[in-house]
Amino acid sequence: MSTYLQERLNENLVENFVEDRLKADESGSDDAYVTVCMPIERSGPETRQNPIRLKNCLKHAAEQAQQRGPELQDQIEQFEISSDQWESLRANPAVGLVFSRSQTIVVSLPRRWPETVVVGKSPWVRPFAQSLKEPSQALLLSLTQGQARLQRITQDAIEDIQSDEFPLSLESVVGADTESPTLQHHQQGNTTQYHGQAINRDDKEDDLHPYYRAVAHALHRVRRDLPGLESLPIFIAATEETIGEFRRVTNVDIEGMLAGSPDGQDSAELAERVRDQLKSAAASRVQERISQYQESKRGSMDLAELVAASRTARVEELVVTGHEPIWGEVHADLSVSIHPEQRSDSVDLVDVTLAHALAKGCTVRVAHEADSQSSPGPIAGLLRY
Repeated sequence: MSTYLQERLNENLVENFVEDRLKADESGSDDAYVTVCMPIERSGPETRQNPIRLKNCLKHAAEQAQQRGPELQDQIEQFEISSDQWESLRANPAVGLVFSRSQTIVVSLPRRWPETVVVGKSPWVRPFAQSLKEPSQALLLSLTQGQARLQRITQDAIEDIQSDEFPLSLESVVGADTESPTLQHHQQGNTTQYHGQAINRDDKEDDLHPYYRAVAHALHRVRRDLPGLESLPIFIAATEETIGEFRRVTNVDIEGMLAGSPDGQDSAELAERVRDQLKSAAASRVQERISQYQESKRGSMDLAELVAASRTARVEELVVTGHEPIWGEVHADLSVSIHPEQRSDSVDLVDVTLAHALAKGCTVRVAHEADSQSSPGPIAGLLRY
């Protein structure tokens, strides 16, 4: 009887997949796994096509699973995702499913991944390792000349940070009686809302600079005191003038900027802009590393060399950009043969290299769908010697 598990992507899950991958290589086991990945449309009428696309994808997977026996094929054909489960999955840009004879694991992927079906003796590691070394969350500081709000942005949620520090108002810092007469404001409930640009520079320094410094100190304390926030990159949503003044009088390390007053802007739209910038930054880092490998004497884009080096702990860094398996065989002397088509003894040479590199503590980046368009090959690495 197969069990169903729905997991969030995490390092322990990837470590388990890597362990299965290495065991399959060492023991020559006859285990059977089918890994299915599919991008998910998250908004608009296209969302109605998600279940249909997955059904077609699973039909293709079941056909490929025939070679591994009827038990696995039947399991895939009978698999269904309920409406409630779809609501949960739709919050992420892709889903990964791993079928074995004993269980089915469904994983929400925080990065988009193209539709792929891979049959083998172990889970396909590549799509699940794609985001472990890249931030998929961030802090968003929405800053006006009257109030500062802090939110945590994840791939599927927006969380207001509620603490003694945030939200923070100008009035709470400089006092209700010390507001600049050139700073426009209006009363909303019990809170004074400030806005406007026409402020004398001396008045601005008198009122706004202490406020901006207080925001920076509050941000530092929140990141220090609340679990999981200290390592998250910081984005700021504010007018260009406010961003410039804030950066001039504080030392906050800003990862990205969303120009324009956050007043009246939809939180979901701001969050999506943060996610887009995170993806763009990750893609830039991938291309930057590949360029450095190309210029270094220790850099390599030779798959055969990297296969051998990953097994002898010679790989210092690895970047994987391809999304299609490269089938082949690793011989006892660590040389490789490429198979034009998958055979019963074939392994994905890129996935094997990735798994061995991860197991030996190598720094690994796996590009998601948008990162790999201009890459010269499916894999690149920096060797220790």
